[in-house]
Amino acid sequence: MTRILAYAREFREGIAFSPGLSDPDEPAIAVRDLTGAIESWIDIGLPDAARLHKASKASPRVAVYTHKDPAQLVERLGGERIHRADALELYAIDRRLIGELAARLERRLAFGLSIIIRQASITSPRLCGGMFVAMPTAIPEEPLTRRFGYFAGSTAGSLSEPS
Repeated sequence: MTRILAYAREFREGIAFSPGLSDPDEPAIAVRDLTGAIESWIDIGLPDAARLHKASKASPRVAVYTHKDPAQLVERLGGERIHRADALELYAIDRRLIGELAARLERRLAFGLSIIIRQASITSPRLCGGMFVAMPTAIPEEPLTRRFGYFAGSTAGSLSEPS
């Protein structure tokens, strides 16, 4: 779910998922220009410092989307050698929201995901009982952390279920 939400938030021409989930040489999601050069390297989860160092050298923009504790990532990376560490972007998506959505997933599931002015909404008869679900604060407008220590914004999500 985190990959899907990150893809939707970052959506623009040239975006694509990596061919595999654990390829150490490729980002989870990449935005490439027409020549194939990486414009944005987007990772999911808790990447290590070496991976982020490599990503920052390979791409002018690096973003990390995590559904885990962002403070844990910041603490792990603090003091590590990372190229252009001050330019890294970290986005945290509420773990409870991801958990609630993942608990409703089935093997084959269709749902709609819309992001309008950074407000995400999901619709699915199976996933949400046909209800419109808004996640107004699940994807912060600004990066959650800059320079490994400044926290801004809220990461609390919302989920609406029929009663």
